Amino acid sequence: EEARWLEQAFPLILQQMVTMADPGSPEAQTPHVFHHNGLTCESEPGPQGAACLMIYPTTSEPTPSEEPVNDEDHNHST
Repeated sequence: EEARWLEQAFPLILQQMVTMADPGSPEAQTPHVFHHNGLTCESEPGPQGAACLMIYPTTSEPTPSEEPVNDEDHNHST
């Protein structure tokens, strides 16, 4: 059951992270944290366009500075 849940959530999480890491975006050089279906997702910029992605179960409520994922943003193809 958990594997199916992660399998469904992962494409949305990955798409959000890729959007935030677009090299043309000023946001690409800043760390991001957002939450989706009980998962905390973090991305940090790395050298030469690389990024560190971390996805783990959420253990507390998000702070106001953390970004929730809006599933409506993921209905377009890239």
